[in-house]
Amino acid sequence: MNTSTRRAFLSDLARLGASMAGLGALAGCAPARPGSTPARVYRVGVLTIPSSGLVIPQFWARLAELGYVEGQNLVKMDRSAAEDNPAVLGPLAMQLASLPVDAIVAGNTASIRAAMAASTSIPIVMMNAVVDPVELGFVASLARPGGNVTGVVGITNILFAKRLQQLVEAAPTVSKVAVLTSTNASLEPLQAAAQTLGVALVPELVQTRDGINAAVEHAVAEGADALLTAGGSVPGNNSDLIIELADRHRLPASYGRGEFVRAGGLMAYEPRVSEIGRRVADYVDRILRGANPADLPVELPTRYDFTLNLRTARALGLTLSQTFLAQVDEVIE
Repeated sequence: MNTSTRRAFLSDLARLGASMAGLGALAGCAPARPGSTPARVYRVGVLTIPSSGLVIPQFWARLAELGYVEGQNLVKMDRSAAEDNPAVLGPLAMQLASLPVDAIVAGNTASIRAAMAASTSIPIVMMNAVVDPVELGFVASLARPGGNVTGVVGITNILFAKRLQQLVEAAPTVSKVAVLTSTNASLEPLQAAAQTLGVALVPELVQTRDGINAAVEHAVAEGADALLTAGGSVPGNNSDLIIELADRHRLPASYGRGEFVRAGGLMAYEPRVSEIGRRVADYVDRILRGANPADLPVELPTRYDFTLNLRTARALGLTLSQTFLAQVDEVIE
């Protein structure tokens, strides 16, 4: 890709990110403030998998600030599955719906689908799901969801394109990027970005931990010289193995969460999930106080965190420009 084309692409990414941030700020409106103590006992369900990237403590802490106290006017109903398997998540969602709960917080595509299948009336609040909720039919539009689903999401075409761009900036000689994913839905936004950036993708669909090693070996045999994780419970739950394989094959790698980088991975770019947990609590509060989720616009993240492991970068022989380093929010030495 020539310099002018890359410059135009980076400009488009910045413009698109800014417009989405603006939409997110408008959608969420002003944060809810503590009001009078809720009058009755509410049951709030959380349906999740470990790799969802949820920040549950911040969510519950914000609800406490808003007047919800466990044992007094709040009953917490946590339901967690080891993986995004509909056969497991479906019954858990049905449990929550049958209690019933007053709201369900769901953190990934499979959890949202399970909650929607379990109830068309209980409000469902998305927490940091990396999806396009309109494209998947979760909501009618971001501005007016129109059903029982709303919340805070990260749009994949922005997030994944940015991560791929950062990877190419850090390692400009990269030509083929292995993409580890549990869902092919992650690939479409990456394909468009890869074409613009002048790199090829080597998609590797992994459904089990045992399949990760074979997937990386196959990608390397196909000429992959970098790696990017792109959604699903298997890549998200197996950071230790993926980091080990990236290190073994000397692959610059981009991950979806900062914890991968703190464990030795190269870089990660993610919505600031601690803020999202609090924003989702604001949504739940407004719903419990009478707001209709059909009328609460879906919010997009307004802040993202870029984490870089400088020690790993040096081990890979990467020379990072000051312009690149200036983008980083957290440096791991």
